Amino acid sequence: IVVAVPRAASPGDHAAAVIVSLTARSTGAAGARVDLDQRIAIRTLFRVSGPLHPGLRVESLRASFRHGGLVSGSAVVSYRIRNSGNVKLGGRQRVRVAGVLSGSTQQGLAVPVLLPGGVVEMRTKIGHVLPQLQMTATVTVTPLQVAGDADPARSDVIASVRFWAFPWVWLLALLVLLALLFIGRRRHRRRRLAGASAQD
Repeated sequence: IVVAVPRAASPGDHAAAVIVSLTARSTGAAGARVDLDQRIAIRTLFRVSGPLHPGLRVESLRASFRHGGLVSGSAVVSYRIRNSGNVKLGGRQRVRVAGVLSGSTQQGLAVPVLLPGGVVEMRTKIGHVLPQLQMTATVTVTPLQVAGDADPARSDVIASVRFWAFPWVWLLALLVLLALLFIGRRRHRRRRLAGASAQD
């Protein structure tokens, strides 16, 4: 097999396929002719020499909070990872949601190998999250080269987004407490007024 690389091909990785086709012709009992076409495809990858620019990018990062219990809930983080460079890359990612008081982290998530321009949709659910009004979701992606590739140095990609997580149970408890204090003060004031009227 001879492969001719176009002169205008850009540097970096390119995907292609070698397809082998075998056609068999047969005749049925009624005299009908049938052509059976069998094909086998072999995936191939080519690297065109020139400047290499490995890179991944986090896009369309969104996060939301869902109540799942009396105190805690879960955070759902969705985003898109795009290969913005010109070499194929995989990756390892870490997702963290945090507020003023505490945070939760999920790590070890794998990013499949992406060809240049390739995109993968990701969605992560992190449980046992304590709602803390305004929180932050941070996605960190560490690019990983494919075994055997010689790529330039790569750096982590970090993206963050803020989202609301209302602690309804705490707010309700606070409202009940304030209501009890208000009622207690009114009763105390009425007793004082009643005592002053009795003395007159």
